[in-house]
Amino acid sequence: MYAVVGLGNPGQRYRDTRHNMGFWTIAALQKKLGIRESAWKEKGGALYARADFGDEELLLVLPQQFMNRSGEAVRPLLSFFKIAPSETIVAYDELDFDVGTLRLKRGGSGGGHNGIGDLIRHLDSPDFYRIRIGIGHPRRALPDSAMDPSDWVLSVP
Repeated sequence: MYAVVGLGNPGQRYRDTRHNMGFWTIAALQKKLGIRESAWKEKGGALYARADFGDEELLLVLPQQFMNRSGEAVRPLLSFFKIAPSETIVAYDELDFDVGTLRLKRGGSGGGHNGIGDLIRHLDSPDFYRIRIGIGHPRRALPDSAMDPSDWVLSVP
């Protein structure tokens, strides 16, 4: 079994923001895999649903903590289902990539992303896959703007 974790912030206020790119990824997977809304369950501060993908079983995960506390919700779920960090894929927004750029990598540091840093701390390992999804940077997208990157990630594209 593999866990596919989408990082984001819970609640209506953040639903359509760039920082919820991981949640959007899970929503797209849910649709593609035909997972009903009623399939979602809650455990340890995260929503999860199980799905078959070819010969593999996936556990889709949406932490219901704020981004910088994602590890608190993910660790108990991975422990319960006996899923190792190396069998975990995390999708999240990447400020330093142009919009639409995707990169897959395994391991590494948190690189300044609070959600990834928290996962590394709680899983006691950086050994998980990351799908980094570009949301652009305000200094590139709006060169004449002094918009703070934290305001950018919490804004609606």
